[in-house]
Amino acid sequence: MKQSKQQILNELILFLIILFLDIWNVFSQIINSIGAYEFVTIGIVVGLIFCIYFRVDVSIKMPIYLEIDKWVSSLLDTLGLYFLFEVMALVLHTQIFAWYKLVGTISCTAICCILQGYRKKVRIKTEKEYTNIEQANTYSLKDLYNGNLNEYNDTLILLDEEAVDYDLLHREEVIESIVRTVEDCYPNKKFVLSLSGNWGSGKTTILNIVKKELRKDEKIIVIDDFDPWNYEDEAALFGGILDTIFERSGVDYSVIRKRRWKRDLLSLIFNISETTRGVKFSFLNSEDQKTISDIRNSINAYLALSKYRLVFVLDNIERLGTEKMLLLLKTVADVLNFDKVIYILSYDPRILERMLVEQHYGTEYLKKIVQMEFCVPELDNATKQDLLFHCINNLMQTYQIKDAEKREIFNCLPLIAEYIQDVRDVKRFLNSIMSILYFFSEEQGKHLAAQLNISDYIILEFIKRENRELYETIWKNAEYFVSSDRQTMFGFELFMDQTMQKRNQQTKEFYGKLFENEKNRRYQKLLSKLFPYMEHYTAHKDDILNYEYGDENYEKTIKKHRIYSGNFFPIYFTRHKNENLDIQNAVGEFIGLCNENKKEDATAKLYTVCKKYEEEEQTLLFERIQLYTTDLTQGGWEILFDILYDYAASADDTMLFLRLSAKRRAIYILSLALEQVSKEFFDHFLMYAQNEYSKMNMIHSIIWHNRVEGSEETEVQFKGRAAEVYETLLNMAVHIIEQKIDLYKDGYYKNKNIWGWYHALKYNKNVNIKEAFRYMLTPDNIFRFLWDMTGESLSGVYGYSLRKDSFELFCDFGDIEKIMADCEPKTEDEKFVQAIYDAYKDSTNREDETIYRELEVKLRL
Repeated sequence: MKQSKQQILNELILFLIILFLDIWNVFSQIINSIGAYEFVTIGIVVGLIFCIYFRVDVSIKMPIYLEIDKWVSSLLDTLGLYFLFEVMALVLHTQIFAWYKLVGTISCTAICCILQGYRKKVRIKTEKEYTNIEQANTYSLKDLYNGNLNEYNDTLILLDEEAVDYDLLHREEVIESIVRTVEDCYPNKKFVLSLSGNWGSGKTTILNIVKKELRKDEKIIVIDDFDPWNYEDEAALFGGILDTIFERSGVDYSVIRKRRWKRDLLSLIFNISETTRGVKFSFLNSEDQKTISDIRNSINAYLALSKYRLVFVLDNIERLGTEKMLLLLKTVADVLNFDKVIYILSYDPRILERMLVEQHYGTEYLKKIVQMEFCVPELDNATKQDLLFHCINNLMQTYQIKDAEKREIFNCLPLIAEYIQDVRDVKRFLNSIMSILYFFSEEQGKHLAAQLNISDYIILEFIKRENRELYETIWKNAEYFVSSDRQTMFGFELFMDQTMQKRNQQTKEFYGKLFENEKNRRYQKLLSKLFPYMEHYTAHKDDILNYEYGDENYEKTIKKHRIYSGNFFPIYFTRHKNENLDIQNAVGEFIGLCNENKKEDATAKLYTVCKKYEEEEQTLLFERIQLYTTDLTQGGWEILFDILYDYAASADDTMLFLRLSAKRRAIYILSLALEQVSKEFFDHFLMYAQNEYSKMNMIHSIIWHNRVEGSEETEVQFKGRAAEVYETLLNMAVHIIEQKIDLYKDGYYKNKNIWGWYHALKYNKNVNIKEAFRYMLTPDNIFRFLWDMTGESLSGVYGYSLRKDSFELFCDFGDIEKIMADCEPKTEDEKFVQAIYDAYKDSTNREDETIYRELEVKLRL
């Protein structure tokens, strides 16, 4: 490392001290006075105290250049001088030479060399480690823009926040203007340029490029390492500027004279003399400098000896604070008005002008100081979009983001670009989106963030970073933002006109109050992208809650995990999974297994999930399966049909309020599958089904969804393949009569299965159902039959009653009475059926014939 004059001076002084100690034989006298043992002991103790107090053990491990390195280097140079001195003494045979001194010098030199070598090794090792880490995942904005991410190693990419010296925003013109102005300028007095721009607009980047270009001129010295924030007061700041000019001018001149100039200026400006911490000797003051002008002339004469011009760059001067900033401006304007010195001042004009006004200085004051002003060009929307597009596109390619998610991101980018004001905003946005895209990558796809809608996630995170208060308002007032699957968060809601009108008015009032705040109003367009209610409000629709304005495609809402769904809204804020997301992930995996023709794995997956959740959650599971059937191939439909056909035959038919049970939803999916499977598969199903007498009601329920609406009033008709299934059912029902098959016998019995037989024969004029059914109505079957004829209702509690309009389709009540007169219930389940029968028999009105239970009754008969 290059040594400064001050360090050389220190080394010479240290050499003189050692030399005088040697000449006066100080150590020998001390040893003779107290003894060698005592001297060594004191030396060791003093050394230990020094090491402990100055934490030498820690300092030698620090991976940066410290004062200890300077002192070791100086000590090595001093020992080298002393070694030469001893060698000369040996050659000249002077009395001062002693072999123990030469050996001691060599030993100390060896120790210092070892210490210096160790310190160098520590610094090099750490620098290599840091470089490797930095190269592994840290890139500049330019690298990101140009796609130079070749060293990517599956880690999170980070954006280097260091000041840069390249331009991606097409500001070549202002950069070239500043450079040409400085190069062509030969001022006799001070010349001050300024670069003004709002915070984050890229002033520092422009200055870095300007400095880079100016350094190509060998006659220009750029001073950009002066840090005015390190000075505690105005005097220290002034002295620092002056010292920097003296040091960088390249003129080797009297140190004492330069110190005297500095001391006199400080004395004249600040009325102090202690700043130099020196003594003013009269014999050094041959010139009586009494005015600032005289001192400045002397300094100009000194600078005239330099072959360089100095360009003093002072960035962000408004951050100095009012007093220091004013001193800096006054200093540049009046005191440090030196030849060959050009000042470039950078500042935020809004802040600087406010500070000047507060101190009763007009904005004209700045114009008197600055000879030429440059302004940072505004960042236009096209440039922002270009920068964001290239950076994010390269990032997504590196992370291998899926095409569908790429499209989502590109759709929201132009909107976000409108909210980005400057370069710093661009970097902040890119830094925040990097982690988001990383967790959406194929390698990290199981991360929770990757299971949300990437566009919604990015926009919400952007709002969170820019307007935390608005973000928290959205979370705390979810009822005004969630428009789909509201029952998940808020329970069942009445959709009566009066209730909806009240809610509609409350929502409008909430939005109106929310956007009274100008800061919130800025983000209304973004919020409209996220929430349909907000979109309707922004479009000035009268009924913003009207569901005709709602989801055009509920399937996309669920599959894309949109934020306005009550199923996913909390996840965007809490970062915790819920059962809705778990179920949807399970459904996605299940559908994938069906498409892969892995029937056993798909079956195991479905039944595993069903065991995990209660009946109501299972209902949600099958609702999601229905939504995901659009992703099925024909082979996938066939696997799904086989699995759900077996599931529906044994599944529990739990009664739900205004909602299909899991079994009924599975049956509806089977009705859809009839038209999706291949002809070969369908024919095989018909052949197999014609002997499935225990599943007649389930088969009829499947085709019932495919009937021609209104045809059931005369003679039911079915669409597509359902008509063939109906013909099969009819043949099965006739065969049952011909063969006297008892559907209530074990092997054929399923709860409500008799209804499949009935509906198959309902429109057959050649069959008298009561006559055909008579052989099935026996004492052994009576409780099963009565349970099939029992109606169930739900209104807070479960109600059970024997339905006359049901059993009279099969027999008369007198037939039932004859059998029941000789029957005694044997089980608790049969006793419950007996109670229903007795309630009907003994009742005088509709209300009395119903038996109520708090929980749904499940019987095994």
